[in-house]
Amino acid sequence: MTEEDAVVEAEEERPSKSQLERVSPIFVMTPEMAKKCKEHGDKIMAEKKRKAALYKLQREEKLKAICNTPFSQHKNFLNKYQSMQTQQRDIT
Repeated sequence: MTEEDAVVEAEEERPSKSQLERVSPIFVMTPEMAKKCKEHGDKIMAEKKRKAALYKLQREEKLKAICNTPFSQHKNFLNKYQSMQTQQRDIT
């Protein structure tokens, strides 16, 4: 038996990292703690989803407000933009 065979055999006998159970002698998770952790995580995720929905709602309201402005304001803006472009063309 060569050294390479011995190394391969030793690696095959060793359990993979996913099969190992990690145990900490200082901290032991009780079922009650696990339940509180899950509840806390669920609470955080719910708050995150609520904030995302609120942001989308506010964004939609702002877009509607922009779209509901009188057409004359859009026309004035367009005229100013076009005049600026013509001025830039005249300069160059």
